[in-house]
Amino acid sequence: MKKLIIISTVIALAGCAIPKREFPWQRYTLPIDNGEYITNVNLPDPEDSKIIALRAVYAACKGMRPVILEQNFSREGLMNEKAADAYNTAREAASMLGAWTPNLNDEKHLVQYRFRCDPV
Repeated sequence: MKKLIIISTVIALAGCAIPKREFPWQRYTLPIDNGEYITNVNLPDPEDSKIIALRAVYAACKGMRPVILEQNFSREGLMNEKAADAYNTAREAASMLGAWTPNLNDEKHLVQYRFRCDPV
């Protein structure tokens, strides 16, 4: 019984010792002139786009203070914004009732932050 407890404890502690992977900010960030950077995140969910863009900003400025110089939010898709909202609402209602509806809304939300990293 003691061996089982010791083995369980060792396994639990070994699982906690696994280091976290660093956020891949290089995937979303491009360097531009004068030590400035720009994020380029293009996802279907506007909130996810903003969160990932901000994570990229803070990860790029690791140990420094990020200064956002410019923000740009835009939406791309086949439908206009009102039609897309109405379609999404109808699609969610149909799926709650068990009906399958195709996803025709291919909107993407582009979030761009132009920023630089200043010393703390």
